[in-house]
Amino acid sequence: KLLLEMQQSRNLSQQQKELKEQKQTDLENLKKQLATQNASLLQQKSVKTNLLDQTKNDEQRYQQLLTIAKAEYLAIQDIIAHKGKETAAGHVDAGDKIASIIQGASCNSNGTHVHFIVSENGAAKNPFDWLSGSVDWVDNSDGDQFNPHGNWTWPIKSRVKFNQGYGVTSFVQTYHWYPFHNGIDINSESANTVMAVKPGTLYKGSYIGWNGCTLPYVRVDHDENSLETLYLHVIY
Repeated sequence: KLLLEMQQSRNLSQQQKELKEQKQTDLENLKKQLATQNASLLQQKSVKTNLLDQTKNDEQRYQQLLTIAKAEYLAIQDIIAHKGKETAAGHVDAGDKIASIIQGASCNSNGTHVHFIVSENGAAKNPFDWLSGSVDWVDNSDGDQFNPHGNWTWPIKSRVKFNQGYGVTSFVQTYHWYPFHNGIDINSESANTVMAVKPGTLYKGSYIGWNGCTLPYVRVDHDENSLETLYLHVIY
């Protein structure tokens, strides 16, 4: 009987130890979760503060910028799906001028930039998988990943101003209605010329965007594979 009581006591002690360890583990996990949530909230607050600073603390202007960004996202989905109005404009080679960057705000855009997309069978791909890493650039993206490792020449002249990256960007992480940035936002510090990155058939397109405005773009259907590239917020 004594041995049985001792064994039961040891079992109880072990169970209490395991329960304590589990509670400690749960507590540590909860602390990590809270730390992650706090970091996310701080980031959201920081981004909103920056946007409000840019708009001189004008909440109405701030909300307008968010509306424009959301409208751009929805428009891009339709453009990739070939729902814009397009006209074939002949064959182009890599490096040929195909458009110019619109200066200032335009349809579904709050500032000067090219939204550059690589698409395959209607699905957006990471442009950095094809663009050359040999490029003079400056970061204006709030820390988005910039890792080009392909061999394509860039669609704009250097120095490249990098405004937003591909995928889950800082902006995407802050505003959950914007699930994924399916291209990169870039601008040139030296010229407004937009060039084809590969040979292919050029299409000049337009899409009726937010507030009834017209979003102009060009598309190049590449000769050598199933890829195509799109260049938004340009004039031709």
